[in-house]
Amino acid sequence: MNNDISLYKKFQDLDDSLENFCLNIKNYLFEDFDNEENHKKFIKETFDKFHKEELLKSDVLDYTSCRFDINNMSRIIHTNNVFLLGYSIYNNLNVDEYFNNEYFDKYNKKEEQFKLIWFLSAIIHDFLFDIENEKGEKNYEDINGDIETLLNKFNIDNKLYNNGYLSVFAECNKVNKFYRILKNYYKYRYCYDDKIDHGIATGIVLFDVLVKNRKKKQDQCANKKYWKEGLNKIYAEACLYISAHNIWSPNSKEKEKTYKDYRLELLVDTEENENIFPIKFNEMPYLFLLGLADTLEPTKNYNENASDVLKNINIDFDKKSLTISKNKTSKLDFTKMTKKVRGLETWLAVEVCVSNSSIKITIL
Repeated sequence: MNNDISLYKKFQDLDDSLENFCLNIKNYLFEDFDNEENHKKFIKETFDKFHKEELLKSDVLDYTSCRFDINNMSRIIHTNNVFLLGYSIYNNLNVDEYFNNEYFDKYNKKEEQFKLIWFLSAIIHDFLFDIENEKGEKNYEDINGDIETLLNKFNIDNKLYNNGYLSVFAECNKVNKFYRILKNYYKYRYCYDDKIDHGIATGIVLFDVLVKNRKKKQDQCANKKYWKEGLNKIYAEACLYISAHNIWSPNSKEKEKTYKDYRLELLVDTEENENIFPIKFNEMPYLFLLGLADTLEPTKNYNENASDVLKNINIDFDKKSLTISKNKTSKLDFTKMTKKVRGLETWLAVEVCVSNSSIKITIL
């Protein structure tokens, strides 16, 4: 094991493997990593390569305004880092055994579907982040705790939680449970946390935009086989994981009671019900990967240039584990990283070992 590889260098080294995505990150990111405009160009490039450029013309998916509310850090840089970190985890851990299970057997081209679903899940997961703090504001005053008001606000014609898409996930009971709780968890977040959940909002809006774009392409393109209705199931999978990436396990008896009050029993262990959590990689790999990468991505924790943060945080991989550590000469407060992983074991099927300067995460 070698703990001297910084996240910055690890991301640079992805350039060759990302050629499989037809992406050249050197041209867009590493000439000036802290330049937000370069990250916007990279986002646009990913949409172009996946033939989803029309999505960026949608008023509701405005990637140019995705910003953090704190630390003046660009959320778009965080988004790209989540994409790169997740792909790095996928690229460096021993994932072959996971891709040989029944979860992926429904895909004819497993690698191709991984690329598409990870692109959608990672790059778009925070596009509506700002909506979290917009409850009651003029633009969203017609939205309330009924998820149908959210659908009406964004003119949703294609519902993500339509039962017609559940059949593709028949082999995974947990996926079905996530579908079933979306409406009630949205209400819980709106009424109890006083927020419009940005994950659920983004997943629901994105699914509708994707389906509308597919239908438009199918009508316009001579080769219609690339835009068949079967894509809707893949879109549903990616958008469900975006919707679920901020759905948390209860961390106390009081929270369990609150969940039950909002009819979220499926998130609570009872004699009649097996809890959704912790999520295993081979059950819901993209949600697992999104949750892990989103939690570990370090730049959002520090009021520093993103490149400086990535150069001061190291990453190392073993067969089924990864270790995040502070560079020996770094002055970063690593407790900001260790605080982020508290409770991760109750959410994902991992073992977390924390020291003053490192975090080791083993996939169970």
